[in-house]
Amino acid sequence: VLESRQRTYSYLLMVLTAYLGTSPFLPADGRLAWIDAYLLAVVLFVSLYNISGDRSHLLIGIALFLPAIAPRLATAHLGVTPIAPLATAAISTFAFLAYLILRVMKDVLWGRRQTGERIMGAIAAYLLIGLLWSLIYGFIEFLEPGSFSIPEDMLARMEARPHDIPVSIFAYFSFVTLATLGYGDVTPIGAAARTFSSFEAVVGQLFIAITIARLVGLRVAESALPPPGSAD
Repeated sequence: VLESRQRTYSYLLMVLTAYLGTSPFLPADGRLAWIDAYLLAVVLFVSLYNISGDRSHLLIGIALFLPAIAPRLATAHLGVTPIAPLATAAISTFAFLAYLILRVMKDVLWGRRQTGERIMGAIAAYLLIGLLWSLIYGFIEFLEPGSFSIPEDMLARMEARPHDIPVSIFAYFSFVTLATLGYGDVTPIGAAARTFSSFEAVVGQLFIAITIARLVGLRVAESALPPPGSAD
């Protein structure tokens, strides 16, 4: 059990990579929307397992997990649901992912895991930040259509309508912004979209600087320690 808990970040990283790498290629047919909903449910479930080492964290995770995923699964199987449950699901998902990112980064920066597992956790946290912002962008577009300028040929290739933009486009924009690449094909127009995209770019740079500095410092400190069993 201890070994399994120590490898939790590896599992989380694998699930996140599978979700982010698969979602852009899912069929555009609305009847198959349950695939994306279940993939996201798996991501959230593995994330819940990641924070379940302490009972209080588990209870908080469950409280955020259930309202985040239940409306999505109901929508996937039953059709359109009222806006209120979907908004609740979105807000709960944001809160759950933000809570998870804080938990992972606290463990990565100040926990006692081995360096390799810390690196896995840092990569998983980076992907979670990109996923969190992609869902935020989708929610902004849902509340205020036209908040993003998206090329028509990009929508045509994905068989999407201007007001029915796939989440994969926002995931693409999110990670491009997080890495400060700035391709310029998808651009924020609305005030909320511009604000959150600017904030994500700053978070991405601070994340890399702080995480690398901390991990390098830990590695140097470990190298300076005498080998186990060596004489004084």
